[in-house]
Formats: sequence, C-alpha cells, structure tokens
Amino acid sequence: MKGRIIDALRRPGFSRRDFNRMLASAGLSVAAMPLLSKPGAAAGDLTFYTWSGYDIPEICPKYRARHGTSPDIPSCASE
Repeated sequence: MKGRIIDALRRPGFSRRDFNRMLASAGLSVAAMPLLSKPGAAAGDLTFYTWSGYDIPEICPKYRARHGTSPDIPSCASE
C-alpha cells in the first residue's frame, strides 16, 4: 500500500484534489477504527477496576444473575 501511495504522488497528473481525496479517505478510515468491534471481546464482557477489598464477586449480583458469571475484576497489590 505504501508503494501505491508513493507512486500516486509521483504521477505527473496527480492534483491537489487527488491528494486531498487520499487524505480524507485515510482520515475517515482512522476515525472509523474505534467503531469496529474488538475480535476477542463479547458484548457482555465487563472489566471492573476497583480498590482492593471491593473485588468480591458478591458486589455485583445483578450482573451475575444476568450474565451467569462475574465481571473481570483485576486488582493491584500495593507493596
């Protein structure tokens, strides 16, 4: 792809309009990336960041009842 862009820029008939069109398409593709779904994440996945001591599964019974599992609760041990 990089070679195609460089070849297009070196082409004699390449205009400012073509360059702006190429920049717009690159910008739109970068702006649309967050809208795409992540390959490993399901719609019900939840990561719950909290202080140590609040990471007990009983803190979210409604989530467990609805999804059948507890959310991912990572905790950092302070040294």
